[in-house]
Amino acid sequence: PFKAYLNLDKTLTGVWIVAFVSSIDTNGPVLKRLGAGALIGLTTFLIVGGIAMALGVVRFDPKLHEAAWLWSINNILLVCFAEEAFFRGYLQAGLSRLLHGRRHADAIAILAISLVFGFVHFGQPLSMQLLSVMAGIGYGLAYLRHGLIGAIAAHATLNLCHFFLLTYPLLE
Repeated sequence: PFKAYLNLDKTLTGVWIVAFVSSIDTNGPVLKRLGAGALIGLTTFLIVGGIAMALGVVRFDPKLHEAAWLWSINNILLVCFAEEAFFRGYLQAGLSRLLHGRRHADAIAILAISLVFGFVHFGQPLSMQLLSVMAGIGYGLAYLRHGLIGAIAAHATLNLCHFFLLTYPLLE
């Protein structure tokens, strides 16, 4: 069992960030960046999902839930978009700009914001917070290489694979 909240507060924050602070990177074909981001998301899922299964946090549990369509739309449009606009489009981009010219600026920004991303999952067990940090590194790399659209695609791909292929959100 899981809970899904169909509220727009987080999404409206993401829209505000994209409209007034950040931008959706328009360099390069959108489908190419979506595909590349999804590939990074799949790779991240294989790594993080494998670690999660090895730790006993989740298990392989393929399913097609009757509300999967609603969960998928909610997760992609309300969760992934908003979180990536904030964490990558605002925080990671801002920290990268702040550190510009310093050695390993992008790597530091990715790691720092991934740690923040893991921290905001504080309502979950420590194992899930650490897995969120690892997933955040994948999303950060997708953002660095393929912009906000790539990061959203990576996040959505990982979440969809988790939902459809593993116990969700974790073993009780």
